[in-house]
Amino acid sequence: MLTRVILLPLALAAVLLLVLAFSLASERQAEAGGAVENLSGCAASSLPANDDGSSSAVPLAFSPNFFGTTYNQIYVNNNGNVTFDSPLSQFTADSLLSVSRVIIATFWADVDTTGSGSNVVTYGATQFSGRPAFCVN
Repeated sequence: MLTRVILLPLALAAVLLLVLAFSLASERQAEAGGAVENLSGCAASSLPANDDGSSSAVPLAFSPNFFGTTYNQIYVNNNGNVTFDSPLSQFTADSLLSVSRVIIATFWADVDTTGSGSNVVTYGATQFSGRPAFCVN
């Protein structure tokens, strides 16, 4: 299943619903043989092939409020998550509740993109329904 994270400057509940709806729509499109919509800017940057790597701080074009704290940057992590407070380069098979990072994890796994034929993590800023957005694939 292809999972894409899109963060919008909306309330947390709306962001989580959007991510869930987009993931489910993408899964249905893939099952039906359709293509996932490629939004301009979503693949502007990428992590190099790696095992447990992270980006440096990526500035956001908006300031999302996540559980009462507003952020202006994000870290893209190779293991299926983004963090707001610092990079998270290692994967632990523990519950997300035990992770000491401010995190959104739509795919919580130990990802290694160094293998032959692996795709790398791409990310970037875009517009979604006329609003600034940030996506990770």
